[in-house]
Amino acid sequence: MLAIKCPNCNKVVEISPDFLGKQVGCVGCRRVYFLSEQYNDFRYKRLVIFNVAVFCLVFLGILFKVEYDYRFVGRSAKAANKAVGRKVDKLFGEKESSDGLDFFDFDRAYGTVADKLSRRQPVVLPAHKGRIVEWGGEVLEVYAVVDNPYGDYCIKFRQMQGASSDVTVYFLDDQAESVGDVEKGHYLKYRGIIVSAAYGNTDHILKRGKILN
Repeated sequence: MLAIKCPNCNKVVEISPDFLGKQVGCVGCRRVYFLSEQYNDFRYKRLVIFNVAVFCLVFLGILFKVEYDYRFVGRSAKAANKAVGRKVDKLFGEKESSDGLDFFDFDRAYGTVADKLSRRQPVVLPAHKGRIVEWGGEVLEVYAVVDNPYGDYCIKFRQMQGASSDVTVYFLDDQAESVGDVEKGHYLKYRGIIVSAAYGNTDHILKRGKILN
């Protein structure tokens, strides 16, 4: 059966498809009108349009969900990457660059030569421990060390005149080539992490050293 609206009174009635192309009478207004055969084509087209619209809505819904999931996963991955980076930085006490701590400011914080000679235990202020510094000095000695927790190679630097202590920097295996090219008397810039300040006859100690020039 077809739901047909009377063109005269707009009453909707159900009519058999057999009456397409024929004259029919409205049960409401009793008027006769011609039921076009094109009605069935229109109904079919309307059904096709409706189905296409439903398909488009479903497709857009799926696409939106995939995009949302992708962005959510992407944000989660970035957040996880940053969290791992922070953990690694915290574990090794490292940042990408130095924090600008001047050598002489650091050195003066631990007193004169006499103060350091009278102190028999390593010490470093909480404000200094673990900080990354970039300093420069004259190479006094280059040597390898055995079973040292700070590194396998070592360079002893003398800072500019006026410093009350020298600096010993430990390097890991990945810096072996750069350390091997260093000669006594060279003036070099270097980077490292503060481990302890000078005491007794011991220098200021840096670990995870890197030659910068």
